[in-house]
Amino acid sequence: EKVDPKLVIHGGDISHMWSCENYWGCRSADDEFDDIWGQLYESGVPMISGFGNHDWSPVTGVNQVLWPGDGAKTDNDINEINRMSSSFVQKSYEKAKAASNGELTYTEFPASGDIGQSMYKAKFRGL
Repeated sequence: EKVDPKLVIHGGDISHMWSCENYWGCRSADDEFDDIWGQLYESGVPMISGFGNHDWSPVTGVNQVLWPGDGAKTDNDINEINRMSSSFVQKSYEKAKAASNGELTYTEFPASGDIGQSMYKAKFRGL
């Protein structure tokens, strides 16, 4: 049976993509949209993403290993990974709104500091 989605909600955990030590090499949010998620938007299917429990890492002042097999990350590395996760989520809402022909609207509640997660409240077809 053919699946005909009207909206895709991605539950997060995309941040492993931002590590240059993964199988795919260095990736950006734009790479992810161009290579993977773009086909949904091009087909008129909006996709929004949330933050998964691995998409945000605290800055601790101590180098951290975030994923098995990766080297330790500095605070600067972690801030960049967090920014890339934020960028991916934000772009998913922007692209979904454009692909939905006005059926998806959202409000962004920006982080209060220099770096932090924005939160989003979305409405699709009245829900």
